[in-house]
Amino acid sequence: MTPESFTQTLQKALGEGLVSVILYGSAVRGDHTGQRSDYNLMVVCKSLGMDVLDALAKPAKEWVKAGNRAPLLFTEARLQQSRDAFPIELLDMQAHYKVLAGDDPLAGLFVETHHLRWQLEHELKGALIQLRERYLAAGGKPELVAETLVGSLATFTTLVRASLRCLGKEVPATNDEALTALAGVISLDPAPFRQVEAIKRKAAKPDDVPRLFAAYLHSVEQIVDAVDSLEDK
Repeated sequence: MTPESFTQTLQKALGEGLVSVILYGSAVRGDHTGQRSDYNLMVVCKSLGMDVLDALAKPAKEWVKAGNRAPLLFTEARLQQSRDAFPIELLDMQAHYKVLAGDDPLAGLFVETHHLRWQLEHELKGALIQLRERYLAAGGKPELVAETLVGSLATFTTLVRASLRCLGKEVPATNDEALTALAGVISLDPAPFRQVEAIKRKAAKPDDVPRLFAAYLHSVEQIVDAVDSLEDK
C-alpha cells in the first residue's frame, strides 16, 4: 500500500469531509529506506467525530498492518490551535512535505517558536529516560538492546533537527547531514547514531552491542547538556 493509494481510500471513505492529506518525514526528505522505513501522513478533516473515526478505522488498520504509523488526525481549527504545543513536529513537517490531496494546510501556518526550547528539552529528557527503561526491560540481551537502539533512532534524529533549529542553525535535508551540522556546533560524537542507522538499514550487523549502547547513550546526553545550556540565554 502506497501513500497515494491510501489517500484514494481516504477520499472514498470521507468524501467532502476530507480537507487534505500530507506526506512528511523520511519519504520526502530523502532518507526513506523502503521496507525499513514507514510513511508518515497527516490527515486534516472537517470534523473528527465518532462517525469520522469509524469511517477511518478499517482503512487505517490496513495502513498500520502494512508497517506504517496511524496517520495524525487534525481538524483545521485544531491544527491552528496546536502551533504553540507542537513546534518541533510542525516545523519539521513544514521543512519537507508533499500534499497528496486537497488544500495545503501548512503553507500559511505560522508556527510559534518561543516554546521550541522547552518542548525540545522535555522531549529529549523523556526519550533519554525511556531509553534507559527499555535497556532494563531488555535485560541487557544484545539482540533486544539492538532493537531498542533501532527503535529509538527516529525520535532522536527528529530531536537532532529540532536542536539545530533551537540553536538558530540551518537544518539540512538528510539525517546524516543534520548530525554533521549539529556536531559542528556542540560537543557531539555522531558515530553511534550512524552505527545504529547502518544496523537499521541492514548495512551492518549488531556488533559489541553493550559498547554501542553506552556510546549512543553518551551522545544523547551530549545533546541534552547542550540544550540545557541554552536555558538562560
